Amino acid sequence: MQIRSLERLVATAEAAADERKAEVAQLAHAVADAAAAEAAHEAAIAAEWAASRADPLAAYGLQGWYGAARVEQRRLAERRASLQRVEAAAREALREAFAETKRLELALNAARGAALSTAKRRAERLAEERETARRARSGAAL
Repeated sequence: MQIRSLERLVATAEAAADERKAEVAQLAHAVADAAAAEAAHEAAIAAEWAASRADPLAAYGLQGWYGAARVEQRRLAERRASLQRVEAAAREALREAFAETKRLELALNAARGAALSTAKRRAERLAEERETARRARSGAAL
């Protein structure tokens, strides 16, 4: 593969990795927000129960609310878990993107090394040809 093609592939792979990195950051933020919402809701439930302990009538009225609050708590927990699964998949895609970038960089470095070796051999061969031609000219002049 030509060096220019490999350079373009490396640049494309780096851009893809950058996109994956941004996606992971957004998902991590979303997971943190979901966890905070879940914790806030749980704290609200605990606060309502603590406040209702002193008043039996309030505790009785809270029972209906508590059922709905627990349903919401489960929904928030499921949302957080779902986001965590998506984030884990995005992190794996990011690792794969980094690995692909590294493979392409190694191929590019190998191609550059091969091109450099070829250029050095060509330069040495030309130098030898010039030296042979110079000797032939100086031998013919004698």
